[in-house]
Amino acid sequence: MRILEHRHQRGPDHLFVSSCVAPHQHSYTDHPLDTDEHVLNAAHDLGIATALPTNPDAYALSWPPLRDDLRLFLRYRYTPGARLHCQITVLEGQDEAPRADSQGWAAQTTAAAHTITFRGGHHYLFDDPGTVIAVLTKKCSLPVQPTISEGLSN
Repeated sequence: MRILEHRHQRGPDHLFVSSCVAPHQHSYTDHPLDTDEHVLNAAHDLGIATALPTNPDAYALSWPPLRDDLRLFLRYRYTPGARLHCQITVLEGQDEAPRADSQGWAAQTTAAAHTITFRGGHHYLFDDPGTVIAVLTKKCSLPVQPTISEGLSN
């Protein structure tokens, strides 16, 4: 995001984050993910309810991306830098633990940050996709807030 703003003098108008703590609140870990048991344990530690697929096709489709997502997330290292200039909306399920919070994300932007909580856990999108889509559609239809660089050029 910072790279977009730096290279193009403009970043996104709005950032949506789902079920994720703010980058500066994230803890790096070198959690092993080389076995199915390790992947299950890492997912469980993050509050992601999952089970090892018994169908070979489901396993082949879902397990490698889950492992890669976990590896990327767990090994991410935050680098402090300039704050973003866009609104941030944190989407989360009410049953998630730990829960993301807009206060943490507010430290990453000069604009507003807030949280929308849906029924369900980490996979809240599957519990009520219509509601999630309606919220995203409404947020994306709001007028764009000018960024600092736009305000200075007028």
